[in-house]
Amino acid sequence: MTTESRPLNPGWRPSPLMVRILSAIVILAVVIGAIYAGTLGAYALVALLGGLALWEFRGLSEGMGWRAPSWLLFPLGAFFAYSGTLLKQFDVNLVLSLALVGGLAAFLFVPGRRQGLGRWAMGMAGALYIGMPFNYYLVLYTSKPHGMVWALFVIFAVVANDVLGLLIGSRFGRHPFFRTISPRKTVEGAIAGVVGSVVVM
Repeated sequence: MTTESRPLNPGWRPSPLMVRILSAIVILAVVIGAIYAGTLGAYALVALLGGLALWEFRGLSEGMGWRAPSWLLFPLGAFFAYSGTLLKQFDVNLVLSLALVGGLAAFLFVPGRRQGLGRWAMGMAGALYIGMPFNYYLVLYTSKPHGMVWALFVIFAVVANDVLGLLIGSRFGRHPFFRTISPRKTVEGAIAGVVGSVVVM
């Protein structure tokens, strides 16, 4: 006689949507808390989120075959993120020139120089793509008299984009959007996210 073995206490597992909602609530609370903590809280928040975004971009660039070099991506991304506030005494044109000449010259000596131009371009693109929006966010946040309010509107617009993109895309999405980078994203979800952001703003 055989008996089928079943777990005595099968644990409850939340759905992926529930995990996403709960994590969004926690992250949103941390973000709003950092914003209300003042300028230092906003700087710390940008350092944390910017670092995570640069790390994710590095992984995506590796998947595309042109891994962005960390020694270029992270310092340059950090500079761009703070170029309008903490580091505004440094000339952006000078830093870009150094990144152009120094970054390309470095690939004459580092391993993987056959892909040097592509990797350098990925590093520059990632630093600009991630660093500059954080820079604009900090400039907006520190502007007077209503910088904090506008910064919160930007955050709520991003949340609306994410939530509507997820809900509409998972329910009605039929057309893939950047299948190689994010296979579950859809055109319908992207359009819904943009509409949600516009409505919030």
